[in-house]
Amino acid sequence: MLWGPLMSHNQILRLSTLLDKSDPIERLRERMLQRAGNESYTSIGHKTATHPETVRRYLSVGVPSVRFVQSFADAFSVSAEWLLLGRGCMNREEIVRTSIGRATVEQLMQALAERLGTQERFLRELVEKAPPQAPKPRSLPARRFRGASNYTQGT
Repeated sequence: MLWGPLMSHNQILRLSTLLDKSDPIERLRERMLQRAGNESYTSIGHKTATHPETVRRYLSVGVPSVRFVQSFADAFSVSAEWLLLGRGCMNREEIVRTSIGRATVEQLMQALAERLGTQERFLRELVEKAPPQAPKPRSLPARRFRGASNYTQGT
């Protein structure tokens, strides 16, 4: 009996992904498709800076790259935790509203202080990394415009 060529490991993984709905990649795909709704591969590609054929492959049989998942989450304002694990709120805005609504004044002030501290460190690093400023060139004396009478002949 003749057997066809052996399947590669990737082909076996793809086939098992299609057959096994408990696969985490398949669940990730389902959540991506749920969030994208009726958007075309071209539209998703524009939003994620990904070629539409690559989008089609990722959303049908392929394993999405980390960069694509991140771009998708950013483009569709989706929580990474929901996208990857199916936990928590789908929309980032919903997470913020829920978190702020549950937080105490002390927690909000602490979060604000931490954020300001992070911004301050970031700005200091930028200043330290910035090239030294070159001295300003000496300015030339300004020429004065004396009006049209200087250009008339015979005066």
